[in-house]
Amino acid sequence: MVGRPFLIAHAMTHGFTIITHERPSGRAPKKRIMIPDAAAIHGVTTLTLYEFLPSYASHNFSLK
Repeated sequence: MVGRPFLIAHAMTHGFTIITHERPSGRAPKKRIMIPDAAAIHGVTTLTLYEFLPSYASHNFSLK
């Protein structure tokens, strides 16, 4: 949990996209804040691994 704020701040500073397995919680209350929710508040784009691979590695990757 300690690295989450650093990860989001680093992505925000350098214009990076965060790849994560976490999904946004939507409006459902959670015990912890998910990375996509915190990133969205700060304008950082997030993708799941399955969204990332076809977009950036399509020549080496396919979903079956």
